[in-house]
Order: sequence, then structure tokens, then C-alpha cells
Amino acid sequence: MRAHHHETQQPLHRHETHQPLFLSILCLGLLPQAIFIATALTIYKRLRSALFRPPLRNAVRRKRILVTGGNTTSILAMARALEAAGHQVYVVDYERAPSSSPLRSSNAIAKFVGLPSGNLASSVTAVKTSFFHLGSIINISFDISQRQPLTNLLATILQLIESQEMDLWIPIQENGLQTVLQSKEIVTKHSSCQIYGPDPEVKRLSRDQDLFSQHVERLEHDIRCLSPVMVRSRAEVHRLLSKIPTGQQCILEKKAAPSATIEPDLNPRVYKISKDLHVDQRYTLPQPSLNETYSLVAGLTISREQPWLMHHVLEGRPVNVSALVINNTVSTFTASISPHAIAFSSGHLSKNSRGLAQAWRNRQNWQQSDNIQPLDPTSATAQMLLAFAEKFSLRLPTSTNAQLNLRFILTESATTDGIVQRIWATGCDFEIAPLLIQQALTYGQVKSVGAAYGCALDGRPTLLSASSVTYEDRDTLATYSLPATAYQNLFLPIVTVILFQAPLKAILTGVAVFLDQIAFGREELFDGKDPLPWVWRWLVQLPFEASAETIEYAIGILIRYLKQRKHD
Repeated sequence: MRAHHHETQQPLHRHETHQPLFLSILCLGLLPQAIFIATALTIYKRLRSALFRPPLRNAVRRKRILVTGGNTTSILAMARALEAAGHQVYVVDYERAPSSSPLRSSNAIAKFVGLPSGNLASSVTAVKTSFFHLGSIINISFDISQRQPLTNLLATILQLIESQEMDLWIPIQENGLQTVLQSKEIVTKHSSCQIYGPDPEVKRLSRDQDLFSQHVERLEHDIRCLSPVMVRSRAEVHRLLSKIPTGQQCILEKKAAPSATIEPDLNPRVYKISKDLHVDQRYTLPQPSLNETYSLVAGLTISREQPWLMHHVLEGRPVNVSALVINNTVSTFTASISPHAIAFSSGHLSKNSRGLAQAWRNRQNWQQSDNIQPLDPTSATAQMLLAFAEKFSLRLPTSTNAQLNLRFILTESATTDGIVQRIWATGCDFEIAPLLIQQALTYGQVKSVGAAYGCALDGRPTLLSASSVTYEDRDTLATYSLPATAYQNLFLPIVTVILFQAPLKAILTGVAVFLDQIAFGREELFDGKDPLPWVWRWLVQLPFEASAETIEYAIGILIRYLKQRKHD
């Protein structure tokens, strides 16, 4: 298998502190063309919608689905998957500048409702404010009294659901949690629209590690949680150390808690020490030599009144499972594994019982940078993970519809009988992560995923990467932004070489990285069946926003100059 090393490419966004001068000049020059392109694309999409309507035979099965939250890339991927399955997609999202979102031009989106990120888009507000300030200095009146009112997200969602008779609402990310919860409650009471996502009780599993561990233990599955062991004597420490495989380590730690807060329990794996307390002492065992280990343990005060926690440190590869759960049944399933091993212990979990473990906070870090490898769905490991996901889903509250993301550590140890693999569950969440759609794109199963998101269930789960063709062990394609990667890997190296800030080799390296991404990656916005959002993003949105920033900056300079002249 070919190993790819893609660096994460960040698009050029307006929020950068200082955009390059050449970019400002270029965008100002392209502004008339951007206006023309925006007008032409808008007319084209309206004509296309009017002339090329979907066949009536599909109209019965089409659902009207509202998508909110997330960034442009995730919303667009979701809309394309749903549209491929025959659904009609509506989107509500914020725009930094009026009518600037590339989502407006997508063929996969039937209707887009853009909300300003403030009273007005930030750049337009700044420009109007600057003009008003400039007018007050040189005695010219600018009428900006007619301000656009702050659009209420909740009201917009409810109005759209009612007017378009939505069948399903998919909130990709719940950034405004309270607003989304209010919306869900009102939508449930006043419409027949279903909401894709778990209820607050289910979400506690992702925030409370103890609750997650209890849920896993009730499944009575071979996959278990990694839990710390409470030790109440030095003899227990030595007994546990004698059982661990050669080369494995443990972490012995004592919480700074008064004895009154420790509740005795006969089960050593049930610990009642508050995990909010800081660690008073921590040691890694075994020590380099046996004598050092005995000497260290002998000097510790360990008793039933002053117990310690012992964490096993595992060396293994992260495994991620994503499954669409429809009415407590797994509808779509995929599993991927990182090629790189990490060290992990139950101490990672106990440090933050109210949230995800720090090692797993950014799931995309290892999904993209480490080039995860899909697990063969017919393999024993994938089948075990599928069985676990199905049991996990069945134990959730009745009628749960959600995307379930489970995290594991796969360890391997050598025995006399060969290599033994063990899977440990480390956590879960219910965010609509991009892994399912990424896998679907890789194996041409977008339509199946779109149907599953639309709550279509036909019995057995769809196993992504299991198709009619022979399974190939390949990496999930990393995403990149074409203009951004061209700027960073082609333009910048040439400039640095011309300025004698880098050797000529930098150009060759940049070209190699650029070609590698083009050949083995996927452009984050471009799609051959839906190319307009890519054109809109780079030929309309970027010139609009960059020009507004440039005008704002120029007006600021002029205001400061006029102020100085007035004082002089």
C-alpha cells in the first residue's frame, strides 16, 4: 500500500489578519467579473430548476429534508448524498456577506436560506460604518438608518419546516445547543417533521465516561472498556504487575482526596474516588530494574483507607466506527483503523469524565493526517465491531435515530499460540462526522448513505467498502482545497526562492506535494456532477469578501488621514 503524507490544507479565509497585497489587488480587479459570474450562475440554476424537473415516478419516494449546521464542505457533502438518494434538500446557513455562500449554486440543494452572521455581514457592516464615519468628517450625509433586523434562527427553521412541509431535519452540528433544543421541542409538538439525532439522555453517553462504561458492561460483549483498578495494598500492586505482558507499563496514582470521600467496594474495578480531584502522586511501573520497583512500592502508603488507582497503559492502533442508527438498528456501517499506534490508558478517560478523552478530541487529525485505512467489512475484526455496534444501538432508548461514532484501541500481544488481538472501547459520540460520506465517496456508495440518512432501512446494514468488486485495502482519500494547495505548494515556494529565502529544492518539493494531492486526494468542494459551488467559492465569494476587506482597510486609512488634517 502506498503511504501518503498530506498536510492539512487550509483555504484562504477572510479572517486571516492580513491578506497579501497582490490578492487584494487581484480580487478588486476581478470584482466586476465576479458580479457577472454570480448573476449568470444564479440565472442558470433557476432555468435549470425550471426546465429539468425530476421525473414524476420518483416524486412519491422523495423526502423533503432540512440540513443545518456544519461548515460549507460538510453541508455540501450531506446535500449531495441525500440528493443522490432522490431526496429534496433544503439548507439554512449563515453567510459572512449577503448572497455569498457557494451553497446557493449547488444543484443538490433545492432551496438555500442564508442568514447574516450579525445585523449585517461583517464586511458590509464595517464598510457602511466607515462610510458613515467618513461622511461625518467631511459633512456628507449617508443614510444607513435602514438596518436589516437580526434574523432569528429558530423562527427561520420553524417557518421553513411549516411552509415546505419538511419530512426530516438533520442538524449536522449543534453549535447553538440551547437554540437547537428549543427548536427540536417545538418542531416535535407542532409538526410531523422527524429530527435526526439522539435525545439529551442518549448524549450523556458521550459526555460521561462512567455512564459509557456501564452501558458497555451491560452488553456482555467480548469488547470491554479500559477501566482503572483500585489497589488497597502493596501486595495487590505486585500481583497485578506480575500479570501484565512483558514490556507493558502501568501508572499508579493517588488522588488528593480525604479518606471520607472514598467509598469502599469489594470489586477492585469499581472505584468511587472523585475524578474531579487532582492527582497527588503518580508513578510509572515497573521501574527499570526489579529492585527499583520493589523499593518504590515499599515506600508508598497504600491501605483500604488510602487506596490508589492503577491504570494499564496500552500500545495500540486507534479504530473508529461510524454507523447510522435508524430505530435502534444499524443501517449503515463502516470501520477504519489508523496505521500508527498510540499509547493509551484509562488515565486519559478519568482526567475528563464529562467530555471526550483528549487523545480523541480531534477525530479528523488521525482520519486525515494519518491516512486511515478502511477495515475489510468481511474480516473478523470488522464483524466483531459490527456486532458490538448493533448491541450498543439496541440498548439505547427506544426509537433512537442518530449517527453513532465509537472509538476503540486495537492491541496486539505475542503468545505461544501466536499474535492475540484485543479490542478496547474508549468512548463514543453522536456527531454527524464526515467519515461515512468519505468512505461512500471512495467506494461509490454515496446513494446508499444518502438513503440511510433519509431513514431508509431495508433490513441488513449497508457495509461501506463491501461492493461487487473485489475489496482493495486502500487509504481513505485526504481532502484538499485546489486554490489553497496551489498557493502554498506552487506560488509561495517560487516567491521564497526568488527572494533567496529558500533553496531551489523547495520548488521541486512543493510541486511533488501538489501533484501527490491531485493524484491521491479529493478536492473538498469540486464534484463533476455539481461543479458550480467550487466556481462560486473561488470566483465569486473570495473576490467579494477580499474586496470588502480591502475597501474597509482603504477607508480606514482615509479616515485617519482626514482626522489628522482636521486636527492640524
